[in-house]
Amino acid sequence: MAARLKSTIWPQAGATSIDVSLSTPTVAMSLASDGRTIQVTTGGEKSSTNSYDMVFNTTPLGPLQQMDLSGLNLDRDILDGIRALSYDRATKVAININKRWWTGFYPNADAIHRGGGVSSSDLPLGFTVYPSNVLIASCTWAQDASRMAALVPDYTDPSTPTPSYTGPIAAVCLEGLVKLWAGRQEAPTLKDLHGYYITHHAWAWSHDPCTCGAFALFGPGRFQNIYPKFRELLANSWLAI
Repeated sequence: MAARLKSTIWPQAGATSIDVSLSTPTVAMSLASDGRTIQVTTGGEKSSTNSYDMVFNTTPLGPLQQMDLSGLNLDRDILDGIRALSYDRATKVAININKRWWTGFYPNADAIHRGGGVSSSDLPLGFTVYPSNVLIASCTWAQDASRMAALVPDYTDPSTPTPSYTGPIAAVCLEGLVKLWAGRQEAPTLKDLHGYYITHHAWAWSHDPCTCGAFALFGPGRFQNIYPKFRELLANSWLAI
């Protein structure tokens, strides 16, 4: 995406080149002394403070609370909203496999090849989606997501073991798939799934510092009493949150 934005020939020749700064998280925002421009301070290896006439901040409210916004003189209701409006949890586990073993269980196998199918259960898996060779073995929300998230490894840690079907979260998913399909003729065994396994990847949005959650979850009265303040801020001032 950054390369496309920097291009002068996309989407057409003569396009304006936009250079995107990466790995420069915003750590603070404040009004400049002239009261008209906004100073944005970024961290990371290229830490700096720059002034802008307008800032469109699309940061989710969780990470937004991690920024120093004291210099913006925001209304107390806005600050309460940033703190109080919650984002629910979600965790997904995708497994790359070498055989779509489930297609034979459906009467219209061609449709499954094209669009996939969905299973739901009270197992730790939650929802399972069957799109193509990448099986979304587990898709969970709320408390179920927290429990699965506890098994998600830190993929940025070089000491994290190479993904394997013996890993905790993969093992839970594969064992759950065996239970999910138990009783069906020619249902896969755990040994079968180990043979189909190539690799896997899991992600918990509540553990992601760029999201701090998956989707907005408004409590009683919060949409009516707090969220309108954000809309007013968008309509009447220089900052869009």
